[in-house]
Amino acid sequence: MAATPLTYDQFREQYGSDCPYEFWYGEAAPKGMPTWVHGLLQQIVMGLLREHGFIAGSGVELQIDPAARPKPDVLATKTKLAPGPHPTEAMDVVIEILSEDDAYVKVQEKCRSYQAWGFRHICLVVSNDRSVLEWRDGASVPGKRVCRHFVPSNLESARRTISRVAVLFDKGSGLFTV
Repeated sequence: MAATPLTYDQFREQYGSDCPYEFWYGEAAPKGMPTWVHGLLQQIVMGLLREHGFIAGSGVELQIDPAARPKPDVLATKTKLAPGPHPTEAMDVVIEILSEDDAYVKVQEKCRSYQAWGFRHICLVVSNDRSVLEWRDGASVPGKRVCRHFVPSNLESARRTISRVAVLFDKGSGLFTV
């Protein structure tokens, strides 16, 4: 027997606001467990976005669709800030960092929603195969080959990786120009 869909109010009452779940079309969808590498990747990506003139944040609940309230790993904008504590319309960039326990099918679903909501740039960082994918026209496409070694295995590797990953954010790449 299928479970009765949750309302957002029921979700908040049952799970609270700071929980490892997202409200997703009547369900409490589990978020992947954050790891050291996941957190490090968030910081690297947000730092690169800031270096290129973006205002970036992480773990912010989107309130664009009343039936779905995802918390993307990274959000960024050059053009406008949310007027309240939660964005109610698409921003320039949304990035999901896939951990080993994330279901790729669910992430694809989220990307389709991000696209439908009007996000200009949607990227997936796949930590287990060290790649970056850009979401375009309903499907993920591989990023530049330089991104194959995006995920650092230690801090020294992270330092060397930052300059390689910066290519993604260069004006000439076209990926994150607004």
